[in-house]
Amino acid sequence: MILGLTGGIASGKSTVSGIFREAGLAVYDADAIAREVSETPAVIEELTATFGAGILSPAGDLDRAALKTLVFSDKARLARLNAVIHPRVIARFEAIKAAASPEDWTVFDIPLLFEAGLERLCDKVLVVWSGKETQMARLMARDGIDAGLAEAIIDAQAPLSEKLARADLAVNNDGTPEALRTKILDLLRALKGGNP
Repeated sequence: MILGLTGGIASGKSTVSGIFREAGLAVYDADAIAREVSETPAVIEELTATFGAGILSPAGDLDRAALKTLVFSDKARLARLNAVIHPRVIARFEAIKAAASPEDWTVFDIPLLFEAGLERLCDKVLVVWSGKETQMARLMARDGIDAGLAEAIIDAQAPLSEKLARADLAVNNDGTPEALRTKILDLLRALKGGNP
């Protein structure tokens, strides 16, 4: 069983990933895979050819802060970065799926799961969601930003209603971490036919 996990920013997706890990499921995080991919020599070479040597640290490693500043100020540059990174990340998820046996319980933690069309790799998709006020409060506290920026970041994402309409499963996370843990473990038990 491959369970796709997605949701809006600051909705508790990372917490849910942690609960699944503790329950013994293999969890593959798209952000972590993207970081690994971006550190390979071939990708660093391609990114340097695309964006210039200003994205490298003095040691020749990728300077993530410099790259982020460069691409998030220009949508065309961001599209070029995604064109380098995303196909490699998708290929990694395809390889994981190909190697998985049907008895394995695997979670694909992918923030842009629907946007990238990766629900095709999943048997079921779970959306973890929170109300906008909860999301904003968590985002402001987590990132130390003001309400205006938090709202802009949330509004830049695909609408929650779209994700919920395409999900097989949905869990609201407006409550406590303990309540979320209970919901996720109950959901996992139900998916496994009552077995822990």
